[in-house]
Amino acid sequence: MDPYLEYSTPFGLLSRQPVAAEPAGTSSSLSHRVAGSRNSEYKRTGNARRLVVAGCLVERYRRELQAEIPDIDAVFGTGEIESIIDHCEGTGSVAPAGSGHDYLYHDLTPRRRATPRHFAYVKINEGCDHPYSFCVIPQLRGGFRSRHFESIISEARRLFGEGVRELTLIGQDTTAYGEDLGVRNGLPGAHELLGYDLLEVGRAEDAIPHLQTALQEQPANEQVEAWLGRAYLSAGRPRDAVPHLESAASAAPSNTQLVYLLAKAYAQLAARTQAQLLAADPDSVYARLAVAEDHEVNGRAGEALVAYRKALEADPGLLAAWRAVGDLERDSGGTQAAAAAYERALELDPGSVDLRLSLGQALLSLGLAELALEHLQRAASAATPPRGALEALGKAYMDLDRPSEAIDVLLRALAEADEAEERMRVHYWLAQGYRKVDRAAKARAHLQKFAALRAEFTARDQ
Repeated sequence: MDPYLEYSTPFGLLSRQPVAAEPAGTSSSLSHRVAGSRNSEYKRTGNARRLVVAGCLVERYRRELQAEIPDIDAVFGTGEIESIIDHCEGTGSVAPAGSGHDYLYHDLTPRRRATPRHFAYVKINEGCDHPYSFCVIPQLRGGFRSRHFESIISEARRLFGEGVRELTLIGQDTTAYGEDLGVRNGLPGAHELLGYDLLEVGRAEDAIPHLQTALQEQPANEQVEAWLGRAYLSAGRPRDAVPHLESAASAAPSNTQLVYLLAKAYAQLAARTQAQLLAADPDSVYARLAVAEDHEVNGRAGEALVAYRKALEADPGLLAAWRAVGDLERDSGGTQAAAAAYERALELDPGSVDLRLSLGQALLSLGLAELALEHLQRAASAATPPRGALEALGKAYMDLDRPSEAIDVLLRALAEADEAEERMRVHYWLAQGYRKVDRAAKARAHLQKFAALRAEFTARDQ
């Protein structure tokens, strides 16, 4: 079907008037293509009272048609659509060829669709500014004219309300859409707005093709990336959502909504993977790990700990499981069990400075500073020490009554600390260290800074 013939605005206008009310004995005959003898016969036999000829042919051969077919009562061209009622009722005036080329369809113009219920065309512009010798469109439809975004969106919303699921944007020169309005990337912009509008009304699956088209034309548009990722996620397609949300989140790392959507996509993927594992072999070690991770992510620490230990019974070489057990035991106050788990994990990955720090901190909490010292020294001497390594090493030196070494390490920790809470703790330990080496002024200065930071935290909490 020719989309321009389907876009039957004249029929839409006629459908609002009594002149076209009877489908059997129509009172007018309207045709885009004139078959002179047949349509004249309709009039002679009484099946039509008036013969009105419309469309592109009229624009080019207006006078010739009237001369060759005397039965024609009225003609009107592509720019005279809104005068169709007058022509059909015999009150319209004959306009010269090429007149009315400023006409532009809009969202309030009635139309009658001939497509299936789920599908529709939306015309976004009219005419063309390229007067090539091989193309007659500028003569028939006039210069290029774009509809405003708001008009297109309004019509699209109405069509969606009528049950349309797929829209095709059409026009004589769609690639130039918006240029006459001073809009850059007009066509991608129209797709972008259509996609966003569909997304906002809960039609995520229908929004996806419009947002895909917009992104193809604007590959660096992070806003479209975010909307497309959100649309995929809402449509239950987290695997497709992840790359778009990752791209958008990397461009705007402080956007908490994007970070949340990305985490949600990861969680949905993990849930699907877990379901697949459990369905395939519910007793496998990987299925048990999936169950444990699900418990942990959802804050069920006790159930997660049991599940991780069951997985380790099946395979004691699971490094991630030992690390998780250590973290869960530490957070629940089981420091000794945490230290044992970290020690087993370190046997599997002896080069991990993070594990050495975790083990050293656990041993330090148990009062075993001498045993903790080696692990903390190795963690603190890494090319990039993990956060908290220097502070923990300073505390170990303090516990071992080695204040001078503690001060040196804690001063480094203070210089690298980028969080107020961490600086507050380091100031406290520095005050204790300077007190032990009888440097009262230094101790007092750090104690004052500690007190000031603590007061800030107290006021903030209140």
